[in-house]
Amino acid sequence: MRQLLSRYRQFVTFFLGSGIGVTVDMSIFFTLTQGVRFEPWLANTISAGVGIVTVYLLVTRHSFRVDQNVTSFVLFIGWYTTTIITFSWIIQSLVTVWAFIPILAKITTLPFSFGSNYLFSRFLFARFR
Repeated sequence: MRQLLSRYRQFVTFFLGSGIGVTVDMSIFFTLTQGVRFEPWLANTISAGVGIVTVYLLVTRHSFRVDQNVTSFVLFIGWYTTTIITFSWIIQSLVTVWAFIPILAKITTLPFSFGSNYLFSRFLFARFR
């Protein structure tokens, strides 16, 4: 029971930290696509990069209760870079092929990126306890 409660707390705090990161990400993405008129793939690359650093700073200590260190940061950024590239391609495809509005394309990908990133983070930070 204790482990179940611990996992629940971990998931909720990851969700909240990620929510802050997504807010940062979405705000920058919207500004870059609507105000500056960047292509969706480029706007997503920039906005997601800033959002990911925000998430790392929040979830290492609050969700997974580990200290921040260079190794975990490099691995975290490496994983997220891969997912940013993948989801940027998906977002651009939704816009180009399926005529999605850029912000709707981004919102569509969020549950998938969140799930994969949570599972990876849990795996990664278990190694640093």
